[in-house]
Amino acid sequence: MDENILNPPINLTEEEKIVWDEFVAMLNSSTNYKKIMTDKELVLQYVQLKIIRDKAWISWIQNPERYVRIVTGICSDGKTPKIMVKENEHYKTYMESNKLIEKILTDLRLTPKARKPKWL
Repeated sequence: MDENILNPPINLTEEEKIVWDEFVAMLNSSTNYKKIMTDKELVLQYVQLKIIRDKAWISWIQNPERYVRIVTGICSDGKTPKIMVKENEHYKTYMESNKLIEKILTDLRLTPKARKPKWL
């Protein structure tokens, strides 16, 4: 049953299937523990987050500024623009996805932090 748990779900897109197969191959070669059904859910979350992160990265490098300036109007003098600064949405998505991916990798025991003995 251990090998069948990580079979890809039938509703994955082609892009998700590629990421799924790559990740499961790495998971099988990197860990030596019995896989359970929750691992399948974590792998699915990883696949979806990786695709979101990669798309956010591609969008962010086209305009690699952490903050975006938005003109919201004109000041009372009639010349000076009112500017609001907002965090770049692609950068924000990229960073949030990285944090969640790191947590999933830790949960799947694929990070040094997760593999170290508890007594250290």
